Amino acid sequence: MENRYITKKNSPYEAKRKLVVFGGHPTWHKSMKKYFKNVDFILEDAITYIDKICKYDVFWIKNGAISHSFYNQIMEIARKYKIPCKYFVLDGAKSCAKQIIDYEKECIN
Repeated sequence: MENRYITKKNSPYEAKRKLVVFGGHPTWHKSMKKYFKNVDFILEDAITYIDKICKYDVFWIKNGAISHSFYNQIMEIARKYKIPCKYFVLDGAKSCAKQIIDYEKECIN
């Protein structure tokens, strides 16, 4: 992952696809939101709107702060609607933001 993707000049980044992030602490969400214009973040108690959730292109999961039942609900929706799931490999907001941007750039090429 290259640092050049996230700078004050190009932040917040506008994702090319409809992305949603599940899991993570509210403070982590707040830090992540400053890097993106159009990525949604859903806390564990907000998964009641399945009709809205199934319209995303990619699910991103922060599995360090997510319950098993919440994870199972997400995976059930992902399998039913054939939505790819990606997992964050690092903890910091900037590192996770870079991971999303790198994934987007891979998909475009």
